[in-house]
Parts: sequence; structure tokens; C-alpha cells
Amino acid sequence: MPSPPTLIAMPRLGMTMREGRLVEWLVAAGSAVERGRPLFVIESDKAEIEIEAPASGWLRHVFVLPGTTVPCGEPLAALTASSDEPFDPAAFLSGLGRSPETSPAGGVASRPAPSPQAGPERTREAAPTTPAARRRALELGVDPLRVRGTGPGGRVTREDVEAFAVAFAERREVAPGVFLEVRESGAGPLVLLIPGFGTDLSTFARLLPGLAREHHVRAMNLRGVGLSDAPGDGPIDVATLAEDAAVLAEGGAHVVGTSLGAAVALALSLAHPECVRSLVLLTPVSAPSGRLRAVTEGWARLATRLEPEDLGHALLPWLFSSHFLEDEARRDRAVQGFAQAAARVPADTVRRMAEGMRAHEGFSKLELARIRVPVLVVEAEQDLLTPGAGDLASAIAGARHLRIAGSGHAITLEAGERVEAALHEHLTRAEGGRSMEQQGAQRVEKPWGHELIWAHTDRYVGKVLVIEAGKRLSLQYHERKDESILVIRGRLRLELEDADGVLVTHELGPGEHRRIHTGRKHRFSGIEHVELVEVSTPELDDVVRISDDFGREGTSEA
Repeated sequence: MPSPPTLIAMPRLGMTMREGRLVEWLVAAGSAVERGRPLFVIESDKAEIEIEAPASGWLRHVFVLPGTTVPCGEPLAALTASSDEPFDPAAFLSGLGRSPETSPAGGVASRPAPSPQAGPERTREAAPTTPAARRRALELGVDPLRVRGTGPGGRVTREDVEAFAVAFAERREVAPGVFLEVRESGAGPLVLLIPGFGTDLSTFARLLPGLAREHHVRAMNLRGVGLSDAPGDGPIDVATLAEDAAVLAEGGAHVVGTSLGAAVALALSLAHPECVRSLVLLTPVSAPSGRLRAVTEGWARLATRLEPEDLGHALLPWLFSSHFLEDEARRDRAVQGFAQAAARVPADTVRRMAEGMRAHEGFSKLELARIRVPVLVVEAEQDLLTPGAGDLASAIAGARHLRIAGSGHAITLEAGERVEAALHEHLTRAEGGRSMEQQGAQRVEKPWGHELIWAHTDRYVGKVLVIEAGKRLSLQYHERKDESILVIRGRLRLELEDADGVLVTHELGPGEHRRIHTGRKHRFSGIEHVELVEVSTPELDDVVRISDDFGREGTSEA
């Protein structure tokens, strides 16, 4: 027999407290609740206070809506032990001597009803903020209205305020009194990432970890995006953005731009060639077409009227391939991702960017012929907004042109792995390197990936193992071979027998290494795409396989 529902009532927090105002539910009706976790926020005559759940279960029904003031002890909601057990809200209230008709909320509700729009212009309400976040904001001198919340329902938390303060302090001055938001990671040659129209640096999120393993990556937000300043009211044009990028690329950088960001990268290379070591132009804007101008101007109009998620639904068909759009789950994830980025781009910034796009006339063949750095132009086969990247590549001496099949304009989101691989190859070339295969290394295909044997003498062997994400080698040991490994890219799961014969699991990242002694059982697994260097004694065929995912038998291969 199920346990009786748990009453959630307006608490009395002091002898003088007679009533309280419900500010916010932190858990949606119908969701799981964990005992001791914040459930709702109330406002007394002194402060706003988070109230924890008295029990675990499911928030089965809400009786009082946010913004309502009720006496202490008044029922606010009910918890049940499971989500599907019978529950009658009216009977529950009756058992407490109350009825829906006399509820201070004016009726029984499972969640607040959406408020009607006041007019054609969309206005954003201030995100709810926890009391701890408000106190921390006061200590740090932060305006909580500028902080994007990551808590339940977009609630601004203390952690959000502290992260905002750090990001704000790390902004870079690109002109007198103009500071741009930048994110730095990694070490090595500088790579500058420039995002496109109406979005933020999160468009490069899938590329950042791989790039940062061997490079100092600096991702910028354009003027008016996120924490970046945008003084004035006029167009945000390509030339101005290129001057901003020149400050961030000072000393020379490999510059990667996507869409409008590619136009900025081109303008930078022409105005400040000393700042550019190489260029990567992803679905580039060169000379905007009538369609592109129409879409960006429509985008600007919709941004004033629609919530970010609705804006994402409206624009998705222009940004992704037809194959991508047929997958409902991927489509929904893309909408959510777009909404998160769009929330950081005010409608006025979109308008000013559209005006700048309208004024952009593109680049002449004579201008493009002046570019003398290595250039990679990446085109998306189903790009509706910036087709013709091949023509741009042909106008730049020595430019390489890559056409990715089956992708739409948002290529870093739809084909991130292929873009990352192309970037890695481009940067290797631009920095004067050649791949191991180009230098004569022997490639050996494996069911888990491949290996490149770059040295094989009568005294030692050197090779690189490339293990695909989610795949693993056999559980094995060597009778004579002694080896050491060094992870250079990705994350490796190493199962390695210790001196007591126990198989211990280790997770290794770039720069971490282990020795594998003769006779010790071990297995390599790719947590993600992983590359590691292995040096060993020369017995390549010395493998005793204990178990194997691919059904291989014998002792001749890993």
C-alpha cells in the first residue's frame, strides 16, 4: 500500500511571521524531488529564503502559484512516493479541511500559466536570483541582471555570479574603452576563433578540446555578444570587427572564422597581414547574396519578437541539412543549443550586425590575390546561405578547398569531427610539419583504429596507436616485450595489472604516461578518440590475448 502524500506548506520561520510570499518553484510539477535539496523560494518580511524538500518523491501537484502570499501553514503542494500512484488533489485538500474553491491561489494548478505578451515587441523578464547569489553579486560589484542563470528555470546561482565575475575580469581591451569577452585555453602557437552572425563563441565548443591540446586557443565574442561591449548605435561592420581581431591576434595567429567570422578573418588578413599565420574559412561569407541579406534581416526582426527557442525553430531550416532535420532528437538538441547562444545576443546587436552585413560588399579578386598565407576553405554541400566557397578558394593562391558532404551551413555543429580533423591537418601543414604517413611511417589497420610504426630496429620499436572513441584493444600480456606509453591526444582508459595481480583501472590524459612490464595483463580503451606513443622492445608479435571484443584468436596482433 502506498504511503500517504507529503504536505508541502508555507513554513513559519519566526515567531512574528504570519504569512509568506511564494517567489518561485525550483522544481517543475511532475518532476522528481530529493530530500534536502532546494524545492521552492519564499519571501518573508526580511529576506528571500530557499526551502528544502522534507522528503524524497515526486512533486505531484502544486496548489499555490509564484507571486501569491498565503498564511503560514497553508498547503503549497503535495509529494507522492511514486509518479504513477493514484492521487486526487481535491480529496487531499479536503482531508486537510480545505477545498480548491478556498485556495488562496485561486484554484488548483500543476504549473503557472504563461502570461500573455504585452505587445509585438518581446521583453525579457529578469531571471530569478538566489539570495546567496545576490549577496555574492553585491560583494563582487556585479549587476545580477547581466548574469545568465544555469539553475532550475534559469535561476541565477552564486556559482553563476562568480563565473561571470571571472569572465568579466578576463575581457580584453581592443579599442579605447571597448572590451571584448575572450576565452583562453591550451598552450602553443596561437589560434584565434571568430564566430559568426548572431551567435557566440560556443559555436566552437566541439573544436576547443582538440585544438587546445597543442595550441593556445583564444575564442572571442564579437561586439555586443555576451560580455563584449558595443558602444554606439550604428552598424557593427566587418572592418571594425577585423580591427578588434587584429588586437587579439597581435604577434601572429592561425585565424579560424565561421560564416561572418570568416569575412572578418579575410578582412584581417588584408588589413593586417602581419597578424595572420594562416586562415581557415568555414562556410565563409565573401560577397553576401540577396538570400543571405534577407535571412539576416529577417533574423533581426524575429529576434525582437520571439523567445530564443522559438527563434531557433524558425531559423533551423536555413542552418542545417535536410538529413539532420529529419532526426527529431538532433533537431531538438540543436534548438536548445541555439537558444542558449541566442540568449547571449541582444536583439539590438542582431539588428546592428544585419546593418553591417548589408553594407559589406565582399572582396575583389585583386584583394584576394594579395593573400600569401596558407588558406583552407571549408564548404558545406547543403549550405543555403553561403554557397560558392569553391570560387573563393580558387581566387586565393594555393588555397585548399574542402567540401563536406551532407552538411548545412552550421558546419561546426553538424560535422564537428570532420571539421576538427581538417583543422588538425591544416595546422600541421601551416606549421611546416608533415604527417607520419607522409614521412614513411607504416600504417597498420586495426578493428579498434590503426597504428603507425615509425621506428623498428633490432633494439626497439616506436609507434603511435590511434584508438577510436568507445573501442578497446584485447585484454593481453607479453611474454618478453616491455613497453611504455605516453598519451598525446584524447583520454585513455588503461586497465593494468599491479604487482599483487589485481587489475587496476587508470584514466590518462595528454602528457600522462605508464610503463607496462613484461607479463602484466593490460587493456587500452578509448574514452574518446585517443592517440598515444608506444616505445618498446622489438617483439611486435609477442601478444598473448586473454579476451577480445572482435573475436580474434591467437597471439600475433593486438
